[in-house]
Amino acid sequence: MNGKSDLQSLADRIDAVRDGIHGKIKTITAKGGDVAAHLTDAGKLADQAGKIHADLKSGAKDGASEIARDVSVLEENFAHWVSYVDRHFNEQFDAGRG
Repeated sequence: MNGKSDLQSLADRIDAVRDGIHGKIKTITAKGGDVAAHLTDAGKLADQAGKIHADLKSGAKDGASEIARDVSVLEENFAHWVSYVDRHFNEQFDAGRG
């Protein structure tokens, strides 16, 4: 894989996280869940994704490896957020408060 392919792959991963944030919020809202309590964290994730994407586009960081590390952290943070949100809403829906 060449450098341009690596950078495109990183951009695709960032986009996947952004899409995942929006998709999760949309899914929960469609089920009648209240996502207001989780929008702050979702916004922080989106901001983190935006900063990494800007760094990627501008070349502000030294090479793909530093960006790749940032993207991996973003993906971990996203996975943690999804797990937390899922657990919270499963509890709400199970209790009939969804």
